[in-house]
Amino acid sequence: MIRPNEREVEAIAQIMRHNSVFTTWLANWRQRELEQLPSVPSDKVQLAQGRCQVLTELHKLVHDAPELAAKSRER
Repeated sequence: MIRPNEREVEAIAQIMRHNSVFTTWLANWRQRELEQLPSVPSDKVQLAQGRCQVLTELHKLVHDAPELAAKSRER
């Protein structure tokens, strides 16, 4: 994943704080993909794993953004 800069982290933090619909949708999408992973046909496993990895990284970033933004403002 490309690391977001401080300005981008702050924007993501604002989404997290002000738009719970988006964060809930993202979490639900990630969970659905993870639940479907065991039943993916063998020729599509790498694609499904990659999608799960990207969604997990994005979910973690959105979840951690408010804390990361606060730390960056303290510096």
